[in-house]
Amino acid sequence: MRNHMKRIEKEENERNWTTTGLAKFADILRENNDNEKKLHYQV
Repeated sequence: MRNHMKRIEKEENERNWTTTGLAKFADILRENNDNEKKLHYQV
């Protein structure tokens, strides 16, 4: 049971990391879509 809970926690942390990263990437694209140099730097 304990190992199961640890695995679930790890999977949830990975999903949160992915979701947060994608949201940040989308923000960077949206904020810098008119400035290629700044977009490249931010990415």
